[in-house]
Amino acid sequence: MPKPKNPTPRTITPVMAREAVIEAARLGLSGSGRAPRRSNKNPLYRAPTKAGAAWTHLYGACRALSEWGAEGDNLALALRGVAERTDDQTSNIAAVRKCIAMLRRFLEALDA
Repeated sequence: MPKPKNPTPRTITPVMAREAVIEAARLGLSGSGRAPRRSNKNPLYRAPTKAGAAWTHLYGACRALSEWGAEGDNLALALRGVAERTDDQTSNIAAVRKCIAMLRRFLEALDA
């Protein structure tokens, strides 16, 4: 059946609609057939410095841990989890202590 040149909404078939969508997607991906699109990148954005990224990482980890610890009985569950483990947890406990010491040093430098 030949396709009409200017179909009315009543003569558009699902096959015709599918072809139109595929063609529009093809044009959109290749960028041909239209003027270049203006970037939607924020012109005020500045990539963080290494120091800024480090600070964001530190406070993000602290917030996540604080929120986790404030939820229900997560700390009690963690204590019970340590007791339930049958393998040696010495190195894991040492890692928690090392983290506390590092945060203490950071806060002392921040307060200085």
